[in-house]
Amino acid sequence: MRSGLTALGAVCKMGGPVWFINLDPAAGIIVRSHAKFCGEFSATSVWINGLISNYNGVYNTFIKFKKIAFSAFTAKNKNAFSLFKPWYFTRSTWPRATFISSVHNSYSPTKESLQLNIPCLGIVDTNVYTHVVSVPIPGNDESIDCLVFYNDFVAQYVLSQKYLNITS
Repeated sequence: MRSGLTALGAVCKMGGPVWFINLDPAAGIIVRSHAKFCGEFSATSVWINGLISNYNGVYNTFIKFKKIAFSAFTAKNKNAFSLFKPWYFTRSTWPRATFISSVHNSYSPTKESLQLNIPCLGIVDTNVYTHVVSVPIPGNDESIDCLVFYNDFVAQYVLSQKYLNITS
């Protein structure tokens, strides 16, 4: 855990974005609120495959789609536009670290982070192999109390590294 927090702290001090990810619908509000609390990003409902590995391509597609949707704004393309989550694209760069609070439910972003050597902290339960994340954190990814604890811990740590420059 300490090595993962050290990598996360280095990313925060450089101003790199950290993404909080959990694609389990039941935990979405927990993850979103903690990411918002520390001023970072969250992915909780939809994952576009290749979002991290091909971020520039997905970002450009989103910008083109946004221009088309706003130029011909009707109820039909309003529903299509809602499929894309604008919080993915608040910065034009991919994440420099990810915190995945349920590796079991969020395998695609975990795999992309690992392929790109992005530090990835992830809560792993007994039903998940620990080699799929760079820093496995043992915990019950189905327990709301565990998710709240780890998300709060990581959010507080990100805040302390970004704004207070506290060493670990």
